[in-house]
Amino acid sequence: MIRPEKLPLSPETIERVHYLSDWHHTSLNWGYPPDPGPWRQEECDRFNKAATDLFEAVVRELGDDFEVVNTQGWLVEDPDLDAYLKDPHGFKR
Repeated sequence: MIRPEKLPLSPETIERVHYLSDWHHTSLNWGYPPDPGPWRQEECDRFNKAATDLFEAVVRELGDDFEVVNTQGWLVEDPDLDAYLKDPHGFKR
């Protein structure tokens, strides 16, 4: 786990790192992770934009002394979300 407090980042960027981490956790189906998560595409798009903006801020703040690698995949609405929501207990992939 990355501890942003150990990097030379502004307090605002550190706060954004924690906020996005908490936000990302809401994309998961905590009852049974292989099943679809709750996010619709609009939420995925908002998160993707915020993650991209944060990545760019981190790169700017850390400068050339650091290599910053973005491994965050692009989030998209699960195509099975509607079927899952109709019958969560009977849902099968």
